[in-house]
Amino acid sequence: MEETEDNIKEAIALYIDTLREDNQSIPQPSLKAKTISVTVS
Repeated sequence: MEETEDNIKEAIALYIDTLREDNQSIPQPSLKAKTISVTVS
């Protein structure tokens, strides 16, 4: 789970860097959650 969190943090940081490079506004922080099902075989 820690690796997943690290990947999410890195992706968000890269997204924000790209917005800054393109002189776009950075969205306000928000929280959205969704439960998903995964089939394990």
